[in-house]
Amino acid sequence: MNILDIKAKFKSWLDLDLRTVLLHAVVGGIMGYISFIINQPLLNLVFALAILIIIIYVNRKISKITEEKKWWMSSVLIYLFMWMLVWTIFYNTRIA
Repeated sequence: MNILDIKAKFKSWLDLDLRTVLLHAVVGGIMGYISFIINQPLLNLVFALAILIIIIYVNRKISKITEEKKWWMSSVLIYLFMWMLVWTIFYNTRIA
């Protein structure tokens, strides 16, 4: 198997949806940890939503998305889930 064949298969596997979900999951996890460190509920919410809007905008520019479909909706849910999951894990380990 040629390295170019592997690269082509990998690139086709990492299509727009998967790249978007992975980006939102990683950033959501990082934001969960940052929210744990900040420990101010209102500031955490504002900061996390601002980062989410920035991620959506940057991802749209990087991926050169021009259509107006809801391609980001599943990723937003992943971002929010990872944010809350990571924050909850760190919060509970601090209490214990």
